[in-house]
Amino acid sequence: MRIEGQAITIEKIEKDWLFLSISKLKGWLKIRLHRPLPDGFVLKNMLLTKKSDGWYATICLEDRTVPVFNPDDITPTWENTLGMDAVLHEQDYLATSEGTKLPSLKSLRKSEKRLAKVARCKEKKLKASKARRKLGKRQGREHQRIAKARKDHGIQDCSWVGADRQESFCP
Repeated sequence: MRIEGQAITIEKIEKDWLFLSISKLKGWLKIRLHRPLPDGFVLKNMLLTKKSDGWYATICLEDRTVPVFNPDDITPTWENTLGMDAVLHEQDYLATSEGTKLPSLKSLRKSEKRLAKVARCKEKKLKASKARRKLGKRQGREHQRIAKARKDHGIQDCSWVGADRQESFCP
């Protein structure tokens, strides 16, 4: 559910919690913050998403203290250029021009047995039964666990690639 900024009012901000009042919903939402909100922000919109382990709120803010990025300020040189190639090999999935190879993440292959076991148990249960619904939720949590592992692996590799460079660009 996408909610625009005019329909959201901030009730209060405590230590790690944000209390919002939304015109489309009755009452207020208690949201756990994973990082502090900047001073002088403007609330643009919010996206509520239901996943297998609960509800997630994505809040878009406008912070005027963040400088505007201009890609023309970075000039490509040999020092800030890094070539990358996707390797279709069992152990590696990314090779760079510096000669380093990043190992592939086998999160799906490692979790296939667990997923197959849950799916087998679910298929044995009677359709529309409570036990089958519970196993369906468990199966969704397993898939979400794999998706989070893949996303985290990509973020870690991106931070590794850009860790020793002051400037970077993508042509």
